[in-house]
Amino acid sequence: MIRAAFSDSTVGRMIVVVVDPGMGPPMGMMPPPGMMPPPMKPPEVAEWSEHETGEGKKYYYNARTQESVWEKPDPLVKWDAAQAAVAGKFRPV
Repeated sequence: MIRAAFSDSTVGRMIVVVVDPGMGPPMGMMPPPGMMPPPMKPPEVAEWSEHETGEGKKYYYNARTQESVWEKPDPLVKWDAAQAAVAGKFRPV
């Protein structure tokens, strides 16, 4: 549990918030739909990072295996495609 306290000067009282890290934010404290944080990446995606050589060529590094490759790894290709598909569904009209 995480406990936080802050003072609300508009009503002159102390507010204490207790949060279970396994739960989402309390109702009414969710960000607006357009401001939602990006989804958590699955481990097979999160272990890869994109980098650039001094000449500007992209390469990919796997922190778990310590492998570097020139071509975008399949988990990243699939993740990017899935994110693009979701973004296409929620474009403002």
